[in-house]
Amino acid sequence: MLCLFANILFGQTKFDNEKLVLVQDIFHNSTKKNINSFMKDKGYTVGEVEQGGEDGDAHNFKSEFSRVQVLYTPKGEIDGIVMLYAGAMNNTFIEMKIRDAGFTFVEHSNVIDGVDFTRKQWSKKGQKTSFVTYADSEEKIGFLGYGEFKD
Repeated sequence: MLCLFANILFGQTKFDNEKLVLVQDIFHNSTKKNINSFMKDKGYTVGEVEQGGEDGDAHNFKSEFSRVQVLYTPKGEIDGIVMLYAGAMNNTFIEMKIRDAGFTFVEHSNVIDGVDFTRKQWSKKGQKTSFVTYADSEEKIGFLGYGEFKD
């Protein structure tokens, strides 16, 4: 009963995709104090911490097939999760799961290092958190973000 209440209260959506489950689990169930042990328990190696000053910190983790960055505000509150994973084709399945859960997307055009790409930001009415997806078929990587992202 308590888990059901927590899921309703915090807007966590149940998924059966391990990447979607992981980014939500990190966001809703970890803290800055326990993030290293939390990620080790998930099978990730602890990487460096990028001190962001006024933007907050970014804690980096990696596994055999993915990298995860946990973003914190300057006050130490979790801001978002960014995951890069091998296999851009997995992005299609992730997006299907997000769509099936009632999320809708808005496309945003971006340029990084001179490369144009389009990312999708998925939101659901009444929820503060959203997902961001992108696939790079040339590099064969996928991108999944989760948090309180601005448009």
